[in-house]
Amino acid sequence: MVNVKEQLIMFLSCLMTGFLAGVIYCVLRAVKKEFKLKKSVPVIDISFWVVVLFLYYSVLYKSGEGQMRGFVLLGGFCGSALYFLCFDKKIRKFVEGAVHIICVIIDKIFMPFRKIREVFCNILKKLVKIVHNKQKKGRKFVKKILEKAPGNGVI
Repeated sequence: MVNVKEQLIMFLSCLMTGFLAGVIYCVLRAVKKEFKLKKSVPVIDISFWVVVLFLYYSVLYKSGEGQMRGFVLLGGFCGSALYFLCFDKKIRKFVEGAVHIICVIIDKIFMPFRKIREVFCNILKKLVKIVHNKQKKGRKFVKKILEKAPGNGVI
């Protein structure tokens, strides 16, 4: 039999897990917004639910010996509701700003590699253009030779 203290700890753990699920949702929403990920929404949603279910399973396993009770679901729901009703707007601005700053830092870190890639792509484009021009000239040359050949180029 689980006493009231353990049940209270389990409820508070699920309350915090629900709050954390709200924060995770906010982070994923900011990532989707920053990277403009419209086609990968199902993948992000599934990953969100996998992470949240893993969190709830871990909390239930640690604090409640794996037993599922009604107040556990209520705690998770109340934690999520608390986050969305009281903290969502404030935390969302912070998270979106942090994600944007992280993206800018990553862009700055990988900028030299982009420059190298651009230079390499430009060199390849020029080489392709040169080869294409040489092919045209080669075709014209072969065509002239075949026209001058006896039998009007019929081999």
